[in-house]
Amino acid sequence: ISDPGFVQELPRNSWGGAAQALTALRAPRWFEHYGKGEDLRHLMTRWVEAILASPVFAQQINPWTGEFIGPDGYSPAMLVFVSFVDRLGILKRPTDRERPRGDRPAGEPPSPAKAARP
Repeated sequence: ISDPGFVQELPRNSWGGAAQALTALRAPRWFEHYGKGEDLRHLMTRWVEAILASPVFAQQINPWTGEFIGPDGYSPAMLVFVSFVDRLGILKRPTDRERPRGDRPAGEPPSPAKAARP
């Protein structure tokens, strides 16, 4: 950042400074591998805050302002949000007692009694 050659004014589609959603999506693997859990938590929290403040799911985020750059609908940004919210434990998952009748966790087969009904 103190390097006089560092460009702080990012063009709209810069790969030389803006944080990429796809890179953020892959980051947890390496943060965890190198024992950087606190840094990962900080990174995930900042991404979730930025996504919540944005009206779009764009490809990249300006690291100075936290504003997203680019058009809406970039699926890795959506995946970053879903993954990081889950990893941070922001949304509580229902327990068996809280789950409405008839609902079952994904991948759980129906009970034999329910499966036999027409």
